[in-house]
Amino acid sequence: MVCPDQTLFSACLLKRMLCTDVSSIIGIFITSLIQSYTESKSKLYRMISEEMNFLKQLMAKVEQDSKADTELKAALKAYLDQNQRIREEVQCLLECHPDELSGRGNGKSYCHVL
Repeated sequence: MVCPDQTLFSACLLKRMLCTDVSSIIGIFITSLIQSYTESKSKLYRMISEEMNFLKQLMAKVEQDSKADTELKAALKAYLDQNQRIREEVQCLLECHPDELSGRGNGKSYCHVL
């Protein structure tokens, strides 16, 4: 294409260059946005996956602790029950007459010898 005037030719060339450069810049910008979005999406997915794994581990730990807590409570209750029985036996022994402990009493002993 031949421009009749050198000035007009320069303007045509400048316009063509600007259009090409603007298109390139817009293309690069859009590509950059898409890449940034994809990276952000991947990063977010990784973060969510890490959080889910952490929560799963935490729930497993809570479940284990809950079982351990239940077992511990049961063992503690058994210990306290046994301790109460021993305390009652000791109290009974302290309240008994020596003849009742030896079996020489009137046979109406309420003591339970360990």
